[in-house]
Amino acid sequence: MTVQHKMRQEIEDVVGSGRLPTLADKPKMKYCEAVIHETLRFGNIGPLSLPHLVSEEIVYNDLYIIPKGSVIIPCFDSVAFDETCFPESHVFKPERFIDEKGHLCNQDKIVSFSLGRRVCPGESLARMELFLYITSMVQRFEFLPVEGENPPQLIQ
Repeated sequence: MTVQHKMRQEIEDVVGSGRLPTLADKPKMKYCEAVIHETLRFGNIGPLSLPHLVSEEIVYNDLYIIPKGSVIIPCFDSVAFDETCFPESHVFKPERFIDEKGHLCNQDKIVSFSLGRRVCPGESLARMELFLYITSMVQRFEFLPVEGENPPQLIQ
C-alpha cells in the first residue's frame, strides 16, 4: 500500500467522505501527521539557516574551538539526512515518526522552522495549514506521475 493510499485510508476512517478534515481530526490522524513531518524533513526548501554571530568563545567536546565573533551558518540538511538520527535517511518513510504504540515521535528532530529564539513565528499556522491542505487534497484527489514520465528527483 502506498503512502498516499495509507493516508486516504486514515482520512476515510476518521473523517469519512461527507466532509473535509478539520483541526479537530488532527489528533486522530497520526499517519497523516507523520507524512507531513517526513515531507518537512525530506523536502526542506531552506537547507541553510541565516548566518549567526558567535557571541562568546565555544569549546565543543573539548576538541573544537569556535572563536567569539565567528559567523556560523547552520545546515538543516545535516540534521535531516543524518543516518544516526534517521536511518535510511534518503528513503521517504513516514513511519519513522510513529512509535510502536502508535504515537507520534521524533518531532523534535524536524528543524524546518528553525529552533529556539529564532523559530519561525508562523510555524503553528503553517503546520495547521499543511495539515488541512494536504489531507483535503488527498481525500479528494489521487496524485499520479504523468504517464510515460519519471517523477523529478527531490534529492541527489
